[in-house]
Amino acid sequence: MKRYQEWVERIFFTLYWLICRIELRLKLGYPPKRGYFFFHAKNDSIANSRYWKDFCCNAAMFGLSLKIKTMYMRYGILSLMFCFILNYSNAQTYTEKIQIHRDKYISDFLTDEHSPLSKKDIKHLDFYEIDSAYSVKGNISLTPDAIPFDMATSLGIVKRYVQYAIITFQLHDSTFTLSIYQSMKLREQEEYKDYLFVPFNDNTNYTETYGGGRYLDFRMRDIVDGNINVDFNKVYNPYCAYSGGYACPVPPAENKLNTDIKAGEKNFKKK
Repeated sequence: MKRYQEWVERIFFTLYWLICRIELRLKLGYPPKRGYFFFHAKNDSIANSRYWKDFCCNAAMFGLSLKIKTMYMRYGILSLMFCFILNYSNAQTYTEKIQIHRDKYISDFLTDEHSPLSKKDIKHLDFYEIDSAYSVKGNISLTPDAIPFDMATSLGIVKRYVQYAIITFQLHDSTFTLSIYQSMKLREQEEYKDYLFVPFNDNTNYTETYGGGRYLDFRMRDIVDGNINVDFNKVYNPYCAYSGGYACPVPPAENKLNTDIKAGEKNFKKK
């Protein structure tokens, strides 16, 4: 970060120096050679000449204007530097935020009593590189009149869900929709009553990602002014991707995305 700031400073102050040199030449019209007045300062004819007086007058006028312009230029340089540094730090903050999210996700496998993974299995978890292009804003359309239905699971049993809303978002220059669901069982529990769930499939299934689809979780408070942030970098696998014996919800057909979602968790690498 420090090297980046130094690099930006050098560029802008070099440009600043060049602008001052060009403006000095335009103002004076006849820039003196380097060292001219230093070597001839004692020469009265030179010191009293029009050349010398004009130079001093122009230099004084230029100095006043330069002082004002330098102030604005310094503010401009600082503003530009601030924008560069701010954008750079924001990019870092996003990457770090997702990495912290992933670290917690991994550590939860070691504390969950129903976890399908042991400590030695953790190294086989695999993820796409973090890409902010897969963090998009979605428009929310609530569906309060939706009728509860039975969602199929990997074990053949069903779980009761209801469609809570529909998300509409832009990705890869195309418009997509995903349904958000709420568990009828969890909504009766105080701790989980605001939990929302998005199971989905995409074109990476069976090749780069788990064939049974992947999941995204939300809370009701994530919806702000009719919008929600859909961050596919937080996509995770169901437990069925690691072991059998789990009843993992199967994404409904309406949540099939006809595109590649190269973000979030990939196939479990252990064979």
